[in-house]
Amino acid sequence: MTKIQRNGTIPIVSDKKNDDPVKNLGYLFHSNRINPEYTISALVPLRGSLIRNKSKFDLSKIEGYFNNGFPDIPMEPEYFVSGVPKYQTLLLKPVEVDTETGEIRYEEHQTDDFKRSNYRRIKRVQAFSNAYEPLYRSKKVSILMHTLTRINFAIKDISEFIENVKDRYGQINRQVLGYIWIAEVGEKTNMIHYHIAVAVPRFKVERMPLALKMDDLWGQMTQVQFVRKSVTGYLAKYMIKSNELTKKILKGFEDPLTERLHLRAIRSFGSSQQFKTI
Repeated sequence: MTKIQRNGTIPIVSDKKNDDPVKNLGYLFHSNRINPEYTISALVPLRGSLIRNKSKFDLSKIEGYFNNGFPDIPMEPEYFVSGVPKYQTLLLKPVEVDTETGEIRYEEHQTDDFKRSNYRRIKRVQAFSNAYEPLYRSKKVSILMHTLTRINFAIKDISEFIENVKDRYGQINRQVLGYIWIAEVGEKTNMIHYHIAVAVPRFKVERMPLALKMDDLWGQMTQVQFVRKSVTGYLAKYMIKSNELTKKILKGFEDPLTERLHLRAIRSFGSSQQFKTI
């Protein structure tokens, strides 16, 4: 055991086996800190696109509100996007192992909350693709892509909506085998929307079943289409866009009890725990 581990840090263990002793080791967590570049000025209001780019939150006064109190902040939630990661994490990367003494030499490796979230997202997208691309090509499953618009006007949150999606597919006798979703900011509309990929046992229809048109469940316009040609291609197009990997969406709201403005990051992606196969 290394000195760093004895000092109470948490090893990040890799489950991959390799003949190279370095590759059998995982990174070690060293420290975490708030990014000094993460400030209120880094936030861009998204809802402002509905009112000619004039946010109902006066960003010039938010920082003062935190420190001195500012009673005119509205109760209604508003969404922001930040292109600056909030947390910076220092890891120790193993680079050399002395097989005689067992001594391990490490180098510093810096990451942040954007990179960690992106890594998890890409891994889940890859897992979905690996599970269903072969079944899609062998015509055993259908993959459908749902788009949910204007999340700040929706009547349900994404978790509740997903449960309703399962029920709707049940109405056409199709079990949801797996799903994955991401939140995205529209480049032209500056509005937040969701993309959801759903895998079900294969079916063919001339017209999309009404049960799968879910405007009534979401409370805003939705779209649904079959994935064509390639599952991997669709997921790359909709779920791992490079410009979305450098953003975090936050929700701002006023607590009526404390009269404080809170900013909370919303989940940028999610998926079923398992990707069931046939």
